[in-house]
Amino acid sequence: LLTFTRRAANEMRRRARDIIKEALGETLGGSSQTLAQRLQWAGTFHSIGNRLLRHYAKHLNLDPAFSVLDRGDSADLLDSVREQLGFAEKTQRFPRKDVCLAIYSHRVNSQCSLKDTLEQHFPWCQQWADDLTKLFRTYVERKQQLSLLDFDDLLLFWHGMMQDPRFAQHVGRHFDHVLVDEYQDTNR
Repeated sequence: LLTFTRRAANEMRRRARDIIKEALGETLGGSSQTLAQRLQWAGTFHSIGNRLLRHYAKHLNLDPAFSVLDRGDSADLLDSVREQLGFAEKTQRFPRKDVCLAIYSHRVNSQCSLKDTLEQHFPWCQQWADDLTKLFRTYVERKQQLSLLDFDDLLLFWHGMMQDPRFAQHVGRHFDHVLVDEYQDTNR
């Protein structure tokens, strides 16, 4: 069961448990325990992605003990790289960390080129395209060096993993059905 927010995931999990209890009687013993265990695979896209990536980390050349950056930590790391590269001290004001993260995140999640992302959503930043490319490349390298994944990486690596038929089949054998809450709102 997949959804976007922790609150929605908790509600979805609660409702599924109630349905199982009602369908199988008040106790969840015997074979119904297997159903209850499967509800452990109910959560946000990011939490399920995190679990799958940790499980398959060694096969994906990831450190199984990788750390996950929240949005604030991602923006701070991006800002650190931005300062290290000297972009914060340019005479004409370079985009701040939150704008840089928004550009990066949009580009990753939409799978659009940086050029298209800037033209369509951040036209005031087009002059910085070359510097943003360098910033994002260095940001990705820094995350790899430090065994860090950001929220976008959880989805991106999961997507990449599912492109390999071996992983897709192995993961797929563990699930009979996948329910995506609010599917129309998902990105690619």
